[in-house]
Amino acid sequence: MGHGTDDLRESPIVGVIETLLGKGFDIRIFDRHVSLARLTGANKEYIEKDIPHISRLLAACADELLASSDVLVVRNRDEGFHQVLSCANGSHTIVDLVRIMDCKPPNVGGYYGICW
Repeated sequence: MGHGTDDLRESPIVGVIETLLGKGFDIRIFDRHVSLARLTGANKEYIEKDIPHISRLLAACADELLASSDVLVVRNRDEGFHQVLSCANGSHTIVDLVRIMDCKPPNVGGYYGICW
């Protein structure tokens, strides 16, 4: 969510998540850099006070994310997402906001590159 950091205070994806939730979408979030147990200071306060509902959407691991998702939105180039995408199956659709892949992986239902 936060481009290699757990700081979500100015992350534009928070607004996207809020909009999707408001439209009724069921959202799960996976970011290996964001661990509620490790949060401190202003970022922890922001999450607990301003976006506590988003913290409840965090998947503990990639397997949990894949099991509960149909559409995967990739918003940072973290190398961990290559592993997640390699485990996707034919029912998953990928929306790639950062060009993490140069072409559609063979094991996904759809692959869409947006904003690049």
